[in-house]
Amino acid sequence: MKKIILLSLASCFAILLSAQNENAYMLFNDGGNWSAIHVAPTKQQCLEKEKMEFFYDFTYLCDTIDSKSAVKDQMILQIGDSLSKYWSFTNLRIDSLLCVKSHNEIMNNVNKYHGGVPLSVYKNFSRGKMTCLDQVSTDWYRFEEDIPTFDWNLVDGSKVILGYTCQRAECNFRGRHYTAWYTTEIPVSNGPWKFGGLPGMIMEVTDSRGQYSFTMTGIAPKGHRDINLPQLKFFDTTRMKYYKLRYKFDCNPVGYMSSVSNINMNIVKPDGSPDTEAMKPKKLKFGYIEMDW
Repeated sequence: MKKIILLSLASCFAILLSAQNENAYMLFNDGGNWSAIHVAPTKQQCLEKEKMEFFYDFTYLCDTIDSKSAVKDQMILQIGDSLSKYWSFTNLRIDSLLCVKSHNEIMNNVNKYHGGVPLSVYKNFSRGKMTCLDQVSTDWYRFEEDIPTFDWNLVDGSKVILGYTCQRAECNFRGRHYTAWYTTEIPVSNGPWKFGGLPGMIMEVTDSRGQYSFTMTGIAPKGHRDINLPQLKFFDTTRMKYYKLRYKFDCNPVGYMSSVSNINMNIVKPDGSPDTEAMKPKKLKFGYIEMDW
């Protein structure tokens, strides 16, 4: 028999504030009252030492017809001898803060510790493979693919970003058309997210719909951090299966969680009556960055 949990409309699901240091916390909101509990830290496997770092502002729309719905996350691209890692610098900064903050300090300013996107992209150039890690609900998923080939078209145009002269390139990739600006003054063929394959570092990328953009904001030419792989319990999958799972959860989080657990969740309004609308699948207001699944 499934357990039944009644969730108030004012409640939200648990949020893992940090999983990468000694002070990892799970945050709960029960009817507007926040609480945090300490959880075991996640072990990290050092894959190699980074040589340099690049920082990007990653901006995406939560509602494709509302430009005011844009959300920004600060990302970091760590580059080593044979691999790179692209992930949320917001999460890295929060991890550092949680190492030195007390429980009371966290609870007095909870919003300060909400993390960025959970996605990490590892490019292993020695193997020609790319590994993506992401979280769906409370589970972590991992899938591997070949490092993609981008059919870039080098076109006229130049501009200066962070003092570097950049050239323009365009391509179609998995359902979107992108314009990129790259510089040969940084002789590294890499870029944010899955992008790469140009004769230099990609400084900026935008899609033609204006729904996703990546803009470099800083460079650390001498890196000092480890490129780490969190030792989490991953469910191995494929890129196509991951997107189908992601879509199922985003359309109906409560229904998804009920289907993958032994818990039957019902949403109730503040007066205790069932909120049937909250249980219905919703049409997504945004489009995934990859549209070929």
